[in-house]
Amino acid sequence: GLEWDFVVVADVQADVWPDMRQRGTLLQADQLVAHDIEDVHPLTTTLAEERRLFYVAITRARQRLLVTAVGEASENGSQPSRFIDELIRANPTLSATAITARTPRPSTLPGLVASLRAQLLNDGLSKAERDIAIQILGSLASEKVGEELLVPTAHPDNWWGVREISGEDVHPFPPEKQIRLSGSQLESLVTCPLSWYLGRAVRANGPRNAAMGFGSVVHALAEEAASQDVTPHIDELMVHLDRVWDEVSYDAVWQADVERGKARDALINFLSWQAANERRLIGAEESFAMDVTIAGRNVHLSGKIDRLELTSEGKVVVIDLKTMKSAPSKDSTQENPQLGLYQLAVREGALNDAIAQFRELPSPDEEITGGAELVLLRLTSRGKTTVREQSALVADEASSATWMGELLEEGVTRIASGAFPPIVNDACTFCDFKTACPTTDEGKGVIA
Repeated sequence: GLEWDFVVVADVQADVWPDMRQRGTLLQADQLVAHDIEDVHPLTTTLAEERRLFYVAITRARQRLLVTAVGEASENGSQPSRFIDELIRANPTLSATAITARTPRPSTLPGLVASLRAQLLNDGLSKAERDIAIQILGSLASEKVGEELLVPTAHPDNWWGVREISGEDVHPFPPEKQIRLSGSQLESLVTCPLSWYLGRAVRANGPRNAAMGFGSVVHALAEEAASQDVTPHIDELMVHLDRVWDEVSYDAVWQADVERGKARDALINFLSWQAANERRLIGAEESFAMDVTIAGRNVHLSGKIDRLELTSEGKVVVIDLKTMKSAPSKDSTQENPQLGLYQLAVREGALNDAIAQFRELPSPDEEITGGAELVLLRLTSRGKTTVREQSALVADEASSATWMGELLEEGVTRIASGAFPPIVNDACTFCDFKTACPTTDEGKGVIA
């Protein structure tokens, strides 16, 4: 196996090494029970396999090995793994060194704010030193990037536990504030208002995950392929993919290798779909923005459409490339808010600059929308890339309204109300905010 001069095995905690959860194991020791070797207890087998995995990790070092763990003083705090004691007992020349020094704060803006706040509470500092900390915090609190505060946590109004718990008199979207919605945000709002508020308005999402990185890379390469006069070969696209693949964060090398293979399959599916597509490509990664009045509120609608295509009849079809692992139902696609908003943008003339290069702009009474499609690049059906369709967005003859217009009015009314209830749905399984949701077992109070 692979070896290095210096190896660090970090986070060797009691709840990590060994991991005693029941599962199908990497070394498949659980198969011994399945083959009637009844004297092997599952927990014993799991412990033995975990010990072997630890042995593999520590024997990758040629010259130096560093094993780290945290030992908290409290009874219920994190403790080092038993494997560290076993390692020291088996090798008398080894020793454990306790480091009790305080870990320095990270060199980041949030770390700087935390350090300055700590100085304000330090009675050992002079008034002059505390005044300097106040001046720096004030300077940070006023810095902006565009219209957004650069370091909102520097202002005392945003310090956890300082402000009173907000009530109904505090409104996150007062009447004078513009409401901003994109296609993906509208879909999130319809799916679960609470998740939308926490993720899109408060921006309490966790860090970007590997699935997002996967989708970004595949989308970028699909755009590159669409922009070329001659469709590139898959090997050419894979050269581009390999240049950036290491930047996609996966937990293990084998997982990155597996997902690279799936990315290749997705790109092959894209090339196959594009080759069979008879419509004319008139735009890729086309952005739009429009300011409208909905339910009495000033609303800014925006988005970026993966592909705009033109049919032989002159209709504009919206294409959204997806790398999701399971296909939405045909019925749900008909009501997909993101596709609906993209069609509305076409219908309302927000993409006329792109369309005018390939056909005359529609007359006031002409319906130009030709529908929309989700192209699911990870999935195939009967040898073809899976596609889900949405019918053309047309107005109701009686009311002159579209279902998308009605959905936007409902969404804006919801935002204007300031109430964001949770909605139980299939997306709950992968929600980032389970611990803040009252509908789940993980939900709990967020104010101490």
